[in-house]
Amino acid sequence: MNTKRLSVLLAVVMLLSVVSVFASAEDSTGEALAWTTGDGYGAVVENKDGTATFTGDETLNSDNSHCGPYTKDGATAIADGDITDELDVMIDPISMEAGEKFALTVSINDAADAYKAELLVLFSATGSDSVNISIGMAPDFSASLTEAGVYTLKYRYYDNEGKLFAEFAVEKDGEAVAKAEAIDMKVNTADCGKRGYIWFSDISVDGGLRVGTPAVQDAPVLLPGDWVTGDGYGSAEKKSENLVILTGDPELNSDNSHCGPYIKNDGLIEDGTLVDELYIYLDPAELAQAEKFILTSGLNNKSDAYADEFAVMFQKDGEAIKVSAGVAPGFAGSLTEAGMYTLRYTFSLANDAVLGCFSVLKGDEEVASTGNVVMPTAAPDDTKGRRYLWFCDISVADGLAVYSDPNADYTAVDAAIAKAEALNPEDYADFSAVTAAVEAVVRGKDASEQDAVDAMAKAIEDAIAALKPAETPSAGDESSDAVSSGDESSEEPSSGVSSDASSAGDEPSDTPSTGDTASVLLWGGLLLAAMAGGVLICRRAKQ
Repeated sequence: MNTKRLSVLLAVVMLLSVVSVFASAEDSTGEALAWTTGDGYGAVVENKDGTATFTGDETLNSDNSHCGPYTKDGATAIADGDITDELDVMIDPISMEAGEKFALTVSINDAADAYKAELLVLFSATGSDSVNISIGMAPDFSASLTEAGVYTLKYRYYDNEGKLFAEFAVEKDGEAVAKAEAIDMKVNTADCGKRGYIWFSDISVDGGLRVGTPAVQDAPVLLPGDWVTGDGYGSAEKKSENLVILTGDPELNSDNSHCGPYIKNDGLIEDGTLVDELYIYLDPAELAQAEKFILTSGLNNKSDAYADEFAVMFQKDGEAIKVSAGVAPGFAGSLTEAGMYTLRYTFSLANDAVLGCFSVLKGDEEVASTGNVVMPTAAPDDTKGRRYLWFCDISVADGLAVYSDPNADYTAVDAAIAKAEALNPEDYADFSAVTAAVEAVVRGKDASEQDAVDAMAKAIEDAIAALKPAETPSAGDESSDAVSSGDESSEEPSSGVSSDASSAGDEPSDTPSTGDTASVLLWGGLLLAAMAGGVLICRRAKQ
């Protein structure tokens, strides 16, 4: 009983320790902070894309500042180690006008939980497609942001030989674009307690300040049968479930363009960043000089009418395919290698603009990108979502090879390998051809190399089909071996055994030997003893 109680006690202790670990992990997940608004502290409006629009209060407060929302959630103490906080904020230098600004600050309280110090960072638009960053406690620091996007603003307070110091960093896509280090906060660490408030002030960004990371919608799969053709929109020749060849129409349309096939997908921009992707095989060496095609993606307004579009042209020039975009006149890309390319559009909402971005990827590597640009005629309060994704001016002689999935299908290869692995090599005369075919499989090929992948599967299947079973000894050979073995044993000298006994031992017999009989008697005796012991135990139990 004592052993059982100890086991239960240990189990309870282990369970409590697991619960404690999980509770601690849940507390550190960084859930959304609760922001306080109103009464001179602006407003927060939740957006469908997972962000929130922050605005400042129109009336100056006692600090002569237009304050915005604030929070004290997740306040930690410097006595426990470094204090860190971070926020994701949309900063849009390309559409902010001169004078538009916002400030973010994080304060430190003393041991009595009263205000002790703060690190205020100011972001102000210059009016020339840049936002300057300045820090009151670090007058020598300066930085400038020129690209629109979601930036992560990171604060860190730490002890430095008894003094409180701070760091401030700005990151984009996980990479630091600005950083202020070793900022002396002019207070003793021992005099500081918990982190105070995080708050915004002087938000004068038109349309408000979008805080948080917007959701990103999955790119729809564009199947060969989804392309709309005819009536001036070219043709689509389906080659497989994954490949279609697109060509343009020979007749000019009302836009003086040779239009090609198009696709219309659903998706509302207010629900998150819209993404469209095309997978296309391009080989600059196969295109003649000046051969080209244009790909464009459009947006509709809330009346479902045309709002704006993002057209990108690909044209053979010299040894490369040059890439240019109308809404990004400073952009220039160049494709020099043959291979599978991903053409990607993204559309997202900024504070007071709709942003578009076009990127070209080869595998996982980005080889060209316009970065975020302001869509000229798409208004954030009126733009609804996707319109059409379409080609025009396709003058490529053999058309465009467009894929639904950029990766080759290895299903047949995997099935053939599974079949090979189910076989026992020892059952066959020579299994080396199957092993070699399996080892020759190369993973990671793209869809343009599907024939090579299918050939790998066929090589394994052919090697399996050509297998021959291993040779086995005939029944006559086994009999002669047995007789030979018997002869050798009969010639062995016997010691202390009569010739009659030796002769009898050479012949098969169904009669158990003396040793077998002794074994049976022994086990029988043990069985009876066990039964007797069981009866005795039962009697004692009843008593």
